[in-house]
Amino acid sequence: ALPHALICAAAGAPSRTLSSLAPLLQPPLPTTADAVLSGVINVVACGYLGRLALAWLGCLPLAAYPIRMHTPLANGVSLHALLALLVAGGLCAAQSLRRLAADDFAVWRWQRLEGGY
Repeated sequence: ALPHALICAAAGAPSRTLSSLAPLLQPPLPTTADAVLSGVINVVACGYLGRLALAWLGCLPLAAYPIRMHTPLANGVSLHALLALLVAGGLCAAQSLRRLAADDFAVWRWQRLEGGY
């Protein structure tokens, strides 16, 4: 059964509420084990990339704040989680900007072709 908003959009009829489209715009959650595993590996890689970037910039040596899983609070995990979220957010923002520029260029290029320039 298709949602009401999708049926209205396919039929060309206006939807009753804009909020009925909100579930269609939400990104899907990973449902398979390989998608979850890929996400975990990418988050760990982003954390390590952030750690290497800070070491390369001279802000945080690699020997500082190691992850110690044998301690009760797993010291260093929060720093690495924060770095992972920051790097992943930065990569997502960069990808969005690249996609925005590519889409804008495509619109500009087709307008020039249609305009006869």
